[in-house]
Amino acid sequence: KVLNSVCDDNMQADNATFEGWAICLKAWLPEMIEKVCLKWTPPVSDNSLHYNRFLYRVVRFSEAYDWFTIADSLQDIIGRFKNNLSSLTNNFGNKEPSEPNSRGEKYLEYMIVHKHEYATEFKKKFGLEYFNHQLPVGVKRNGKSFFTGRASAIDLWGRKGDTISIFELKYKNKMVGIISELFLYTCIIRDMIIGTITPPDSAKCKRKCERELYAKISNISEIKAYMLSEVYHPLVTQQAIDLMNTNNLLSSQPKIHYEAATTPEGWLKF
Repeated sequence: KVLNSVCDDNMQADNATFEGWAICLKAWLPEMIEKVCLKWTPPVSDNSLHYNRFLYRVVRFSEAYDWFTIADSLQDIIGRFKNNLSSLTNNFGNKEPSEPNSRGEKYLEYMIVHKHEYATEFKKKFGLEYFNHQLPVGVKRNGKSFFTGRASAIDLWGRKGDTISIFELKYKNKMVGIISELFLYTCIIRDMIIGTITPPDSAKCKRKCERELYAKISNISEIKAYMLSEVYHPLVTQQAIDLMNTNNLLSSQPKIHYEAATTPEGWLKF
């Protein structure tokens, strides 16, 4: 899919996933690429929800990696946006996700959580005390939507002690954009832990798993962020994951660790 603007549409699309291409190309061509500088054409409307999310990604990515910079001509836009990164809150789910009608990625996600054999293996494989799916990540500002978010959610997530694990699940979907999506969700979780984004009031959460998470989210000291797929884009290799894990500018507290995991073949037989 070719987007009219990389700023205001699906961040996983090939011409919108700037984080994915920056990570992959720098990882594969370290002798050729020392720094990456991002330049874009701002959309006509500078207050769209997609554009807010795009600018948030740009800010956090530039904070995470010292080799990534923003064009001088766009610094004023970034400065104004940073001034608006206040009074942010995250939303919460109203009900437990239902079983999908069609068999695909969402169905696999549902089965991992609700089929006993899958759930037992998943907890063991990733060392989790408990886990669930569809953790909403719809960021608001002063009570109004700031990012797109009605259906935005982390596919799978779980906890053990003071560590939260989040998973971006793909099924028959080889895209560099998996990096961008996982990076965004990791940043939102991090910002809730440190208070930059206010997490939901745990007492108001409809789902027990969310109540328990948000009641003690400030105690989390580590985020483990996993890609989970049966197959990956040829450029999404261990070299790329290793480069993602040099995010020392953001990951001192809480610690952040990225990893690519392979979906067990037995889970895919549905």
